[in-house]
Amino acid sequence: FVVPVKLRVSGRANVRNGPGTTFAVAFTAPPGGLLSGLSYFEDWVRGMNDAGNEGWISRSLIVRRSDANR
Repeated sequence: FVVPVKLRVSGRANVRNGPGTTFAVAFTAPPGGLLSGLSYFEDWVRGMNDAGNEGWISRSLIVRRSDANR
């Protein structure tokens, strides 16, 4: 992404150390949790939460914040 994208986690999700399920879980994001999308690789988005924790989350588990109420 050119600038961070505001994202919302659609359900409880493991955020991993790399783009895939074989990577260790870095932290768990709660349903409705907020992330800033920093980059992406295939179906994975690298994000950071408000506490500064970074990791990768499956694209299927997030929505853009502006779309979250639709």
